[in-house]
Amino acid sequence: FVVKGMEFVQVVAGGRLIAHKPTLLRVYVGVENSDSIEPNVNARLWLYGHPRDWIVPLARADLLPIADPVGDPAVEGDLSRTINFLLPDSWVTPGRHTFWVQINPTAPDRECRSTRCLQDNQMQQAATFHDAKPFRVKMYAVTVDGISPSATREETYRWLLQTYPIYRVEVTSGSTSFRGLDFVGDSDSAWGRVLRRLAWRWFWQGADAEEHYFGMIDETVPHNATIGTGYRASRRRHAAAGMVRPGDDWGGRTMAHEVAHNLTRRHTPCGSPANVDPDYPVPGAFLDAYGIDLANPATPRYVDPNSTYDIMSYCDPVWPSLYTYNHLEDWFRTSASVQRASAGAGEREYLVAVGVIANGRVRTEDPFYRVMLPAGTDDEQGQGEYALELRNAQGQVLFVRYFDVAQTIAMTSAGVASGTEGVFQEIVPWQSGTARVVIRHGTQEIFSAKVSAGVPQVTLLSPNGGEHWPPYSEQTITWTASDSDGDPLYYTVLYSPDNGTTWSAIATNITATTTTVDVAALPGGDAARIRVVASDGVNTARDDSDGVFSVEGKPPEAMIISPAPGTVVVSGAPLRLEGAATDLEDGFITDDTLFQWTSSVAGELGVGRRLTLDDLPPGRHTLTLAVTDSDGFTVATSVEVLVGQRQYLPVALQK
Repeated sequence: FVVKGMEFVQVVAGGRLIAHKPTLLRVYVGVENSDSIEPNVNARLWLYGHPRDWIVPLARADLLPIADPVGDPAVEGDLSRTINFLLPDSWVTPGRHTFWVQINPTAPDRECRSTRCLQDNQMQQAATFHDAKPFRVKMYAVTVDGISPSATREETYRWLLQTYPIYRVEVTSGSTSFRGLDFVGDSDSAWGRVLRRLAWRWFWQGADAEEHYFGMIDETVPHNATIGTGYRASRRRHAAAGMVRPGDDWGGRTMAHEVAHNLTRRHTPCGSPANVDPDYPVPGAFLDAYGIDLANPATPRYVDPNSTYDIMSYCDPVWPSLYTYNHLEDWFRTSASVQRASAGAGEREYLVAVGVIANGRVRTEDPFYRVMLPAGTDDEQGQGEYALELRNAQGQVLFVRYFDVAQTIAMTSAGVASGTEGVFQEIVPWQSGTARVVIRHGTQEIFSAKVSAGVPQVTLLSPNGGEHWPPYSEQTITWTASDSDGDPLYYTVLYSPDNGTTWSAIATNITATTTTVDVAALPGGDAARIRVVASDGVNTARDDSDGVFSVEGKPPEAMIISPAPGTVVVSGAPLRLEGAATDLEDGFITDDTLFQWTSSVAGELGVGRRLTLDDLPPGRHTLTLAVTDSDGFTVATSVEVLVGQRQYLPVALQK
């Protein structure tokens, strides 16, 4: 047996290695002087300099009689023909690490350093693991005509975490409700309304360039072949939405596809999509390298590139190609906060414009707003086929922003995608002397809004200071407003738990002067305030609570990311436990000491967001994760897994 190669794979072969991400090491072993399969070949692996701290492979291998198996399709495409190790978390930390493997070890624990030895049954190889920023996602449960999503957030974003070049998804939650959305007869408009509402909520939350919003809509909501939408544009966007369903990764695949659009990825050519990437390297959108599915790390699954399509296609099954994975990794590695300038840069006024372009015209169901933001928030000229211009009374252009739209795609009865609407969201620096806001397509002016001389007046009535809101109650917010020009007014209502340091949207672009809020969705605080922002279409005014009031805090939400419900592992195989938690007051919880794992069979398992166990006794385990927030509230969630020998699994599953 001669070691011929060591290959590190996380999602797709050849992809850049991300620190802390589950990693499979495949060892390619050549068989010399044999013409038959060599069964049950064993090995051990250690980090350079630590030969006594070795690990064993996931299973022994049956090696084909091939002298050099590296690149051989019969070996590459069959995981049982290589010796495979699941690397411990402590071995995939950021930096360069050297790994040492020994086949069929019989000698005492040692590192053989002679030339002949390294050419025979041992090999060492270095690999570099790169740090990656956590990916921040706010997942909105979108209720449509009384139908709320039944899939859990874990089901929806587990696939994103597994297949993206990231190691952690920092997820928070939100909710919104619609009536009258038609995803069948008017699919474009329905998806556009969801995108616009999410885009506004992202903006009023603070326009955080590192956070993305994803709306989850239950699959039982009547819909045509379109199952999701995201911004297909050259500029970075932050809102996407898709159908989800319980029990599988369908919603997760939709989320990964639509969020990738927000990261400037285009479609790949399968299933007649619009906006196809002409540079995709493989005809038919097949993968350009094989993948490894580590949903259950104890039983890796080979992803065949000849029968699997890229995640950005409309075909099935899908997996990230190396092409798409590398582009996403480039984006994560090089992206910076493009929406916020550095602290101390001062503030200036910006115009925020959100709308729809359909059939050559702009439909402005939402008003524009003039707001103060840090200087440098979004001053670039941009690129695209549309232009938003600020013009003075003489028609002179004071500022121009070029942009593309987020095309909401409907499917024809023949299964061909056709986009008839496009959503846009632009933040442009306001210019003194602006008299008109114009949008044009090429040389054609398709929208014009006059800037009125009068400015709205708004006065918040309640809450205005001193109130106390219990944690699970409904409260009413009221205000009065007027406009000297008689323009119709639209209102956005914001909430701050910390005396105006941070804000989030309670209601956006409503026309009534009162709204009701569910306090269960608000972070608690002893210095809460309400802000009402009024717009006449362009000009904007606001009013805040005169004094602070109190809102009681809430317990955290805990999630078990791994293992998935119903996971089956063989006794002695590694089982990866991974949890996450978010809290309305604390945000995403990162303190490992606040995560406690227990088993109904084995008792206490350990503390931390991630654990890997290989000593769980056989049986049906209810694994419970308990998380405590900074206020002392504790919440628990559970999942069932089965640990046992393969020959006994059918009997055990019938119990």
